[in-house]
Amino acid sequence: MQMIKLARFTQDDIPQLLSWLTDADAEFLIQFAGRNFKYPLTEQQLLLTMEEQNSILFKPVDPKSNIPIGHCQFLRIDKKEKSASIGRVFIRDAYRGKNYGFELIESMKFFGKERLGLKKLSLRVFDFNIPAINCYRKSGFKEVKKELQFYQTIQKEWCCITMEYIYD
Repeated sequence: MQMIKLARFTQDDIPQLLSWLTDADAEFLIQFAGRNFKYPLTEQQLLLTMEEQNSILFKPVDPKSNIPIGHCQFLRIDKKEKSASIGRVFIRDAYRGKNYGFELIESMKFFGKERLGLKKLSLRVFDFNIPAINCYRKSGFKEVKKELQFYQTIQKEWCCITMEYIYD
């Protein structure tokens, strides 16, 4: 397996990401970013998240074609606890169902261990996102918590699963 390349996401990448999300609605934005972004997603919101000290934003790149395939982030990086969260994972439509999600998570695990010295990764996923849950399980993540959350902006309650990966 050739791992996905994690290129740093820069301000120049914002228009491309926004173009991939043009059909996204408020529900999709919650699935992508949780409560932190407000619909519709704007350049300003992305710039603010890029300024966060405990985050690293990436544009994953297909190593064969050198084409960006999506977006992902390390969030809540805690150097003292040697932990971080994976979030805002997005794979472009043309690359879904082709193992890119698994390769992306494996690349993030590698980066987390080798570059950040992490001992633990966590992520959150909604219980109806079965392909993502299966991908995370395949990559060694274990379910540690389920909780119902109400999202005022869409007037829906969804079950959110927290999963963790502990490095050897």
